[in-house]
Amino acid sequence: MPSVHRACLRHAVHYAKALRAARELYDQGGNNIASGLVQLDADWANIQMGQNWAAANIEDDEMAATLCSNYPDSGLRLLTLRQPLRERLRWREGALAAARRLNDESAVAVHLGNLGPLYDELGDVPRALEYHHLALELFRARGYWRGESRALGNLGNTYLNLNDALRAISFHEQALTIERELNDLRGEAESLGNLGLAHAHLGEMEKAITYFESALQIQRELGDQRGTSRSLGNMGNIMARLGKTERAIEMHEQQLAIAIDLRDRQGQADARGALGLAYRRIGELSRALTLLHEALRLHQNLGDRRGEGRSLANLGSVYLEHSEPQKAVEYLNQSLAIKLETQERRAEAKVLWDLALAQRKLGESVRATEQLQRTLEIYQQMDNSFAVEVRELLEAWQTEDNARWASGNLDIQ
Repeated sequence: MPSVHRACLRHAVHYAKALRAARELYDQGGNNIASGLVQLDADWANIQMGQNWAAANIEDDEMAATLCSNYPDSGLRLLTLRQPLRERLRWREGALAAARRLNDESAVAVHLGNLGPLYDELGDVPRALEYHHLALELFRARGYWRGESRALGNLGNTYLNLNDALRAISFHEQALTIERELNDLRGEAESLGNLGLAHAHLGEMEKAITYFESALQIQRELGDQRGTSRSLGNMGNIMARLGKTERAIEMHEQQLAIAIDLRDRQGQADARGALGLAYRRIGELSRALTLLHEALRLHQNLGDRRGEGRSLANLGSVYLEHSEPQKAVEYLNQSLAIKLETQERRAEAKVLWDLALAQRKLGESVRATEQLQRTLEIYQQMDNSFAVEVRELLEAWQTEDNARWASGNLDIQ
């Protein structure tokens, strides 16, 4: 083995160990969280160099392949705080290729299980479901319960994104049962939070609050700052939906403070977006727009397509309320393209509704009616009660337009 190769191998091994040490420190919680992050940041350039070398040499060096397969899990939760989505995906795809090169089926299952959620975030739902199911099959074949519970939870999250809350609940309940059997408190808190999201999706707010409070209690006991931040965000969203806006702002401010401490850009993006919506509810539209633009930039930089689509939709809605329908149409059309890509049917319907209102304000009556008709079709397919309101508005517009046609005051578009 050439001396340069040996030196690169030693370097990659050393910084894989450094990454694991930082993660283990971070996972201890409390004051060790900050210490783990400081250690990670001090070594980050060398860690990246070590992973890049390992990924480039998996075909020729078994040790390099082993390192490449191990690097993502050496960092695990820490990497979500420092890496954009595409970079995490690159590491995981490299690790999967390395594990297959080594014929390490257990590692293959782990990497598939972690790749599924990344593709879900990118909006590639078919591939996400494929990877979730493959991982679940491999974990069950090996009797690896913790992996099985993670795969079940991932399936639940994807089905919730597809607007199938009941199926999501079924998967999350299965995951929760396993985590309690294993006394996996971190996993239990995650499943409780996921169940809260699914019940909130169904409009069952009291159930959702109970699940979020239970998750928050466990996360605080564990010193899990990132989990605590997520649960505070979920609780804040519920408070906002219940009309308790000041309480929502308080929770989202706490969420944001933790995300800033952790340099968690995803958490910051989510918190700023939620705060923007909260300030919109109390009429502070300029402040809302500032926060929503900050959230959009963060989501775009992270490569988070769902988050980007959500921020664009929220900006379009606020511009509509701000009496700037042309800007609203611009942002809503961008959001609609992403919603179609990510197959978020309920969110697509809401964007179409706002788009119809904005185009109506611009005098684009035919286009507005077309968008509202599409909105109605989606809500009818979902058996959503809001379809009644959409139908009533559509009928009112059609009556108004017929009268204008008769008087010769409606232009052809």
